Amino acid sequence: TGHYYKLDGRRVTGVTTLINGGLPKPTLIDWAAREVAEYVADNWADVESHRDAGREQLVDHLKTRHQKA
Repeated sequence: TGHYYKLDGRRVTGVTTLINGGLPKPTLIDWAAREVAEYVADNWADVESHRDAGREQLVDHLKTRHQKA
């Protein structure tokens, strides 16, 4: 690989390399979907308030919920 990091003078593995060698991406997609589904189930009033503001606002609100888990 061409890109690397050094820590205390030693070459260390980059985050992207670790992620690519770690959890399979489909597992992360499933996790993100589950986080959003659980949020909707547990926070129905919040979801309703965003839905009342329109579909676009609801989608914008929900599409980042997995990042707040």
